[in-house]
Amino acid sequence: MASQSNVDTQSIEKLQSPILISAATTEVTGIDMGGWNSLTFLVDYGASSDTLGSTVYVTCKVQKCTTLGGTYTDCAATDLISKDGESTSNAFGFVNDDTEISESYMAGVKIDPDYDFYRVYITLTGSWSYGVIIGVHAIRGHGNVPASGNLLNPA
Repeated sequence: MASQSNVDTQSIEKLQSPILISAATTEVTGIDMGGWNSLTFLVDYGASSDTLGSTVYVTCKVQKCTTLGGTYTDCAATDLISKDGESTSNAFGFVNDDTEISESYMAGVKIDPDYDFYRVYITLTGSWSYGVIIGVHAIRGHGNVPASGNLLNPA
C-alpha cells in the first residue's frame, strides 16, 4: 500500500491500483484509522465498453469493522458526507450512464470510535461483458468534521 503524508496531518493511501473489475462484488483492502480522526475515500472509474443504464450500473459503499480481516458491515447513510453535507444514501459513486463513467467520486466518513477499519465495497449490478477499471484511494487526516457535517459550509 503506497502512502504519502503531509507533515503528519494527512495521509493518502492507495488501496487499489487501477485494475479491471468484472466480478459482481469487490472488497477493497481496509484502512486502519487508529490515530486518525477523518477519512475520505476517492474512487476513480476508467472507461467501460459496456453500455450502462437502469439495469447495468456500478455502486460503492463504505463498510466498517473492528479488525482488518473481520466481518465488515455497511456504514449508515448518516455516516457519509457528500459535498452537500450529510448523505441520504449509504452508497456513493453510483454510475448508470455512459456520460458518468471516467470520473472520480468521493465520500467523507464520520469515524465511529468503536470501529478501527474502513473499506470500499464495489458492486457491479446487471450483465457486464467487459467490466470497468477502478482505482481507490483513502485520505486520512486529523481534521475535525463540523457539527453540520458539511465540510464546504460548516456553519
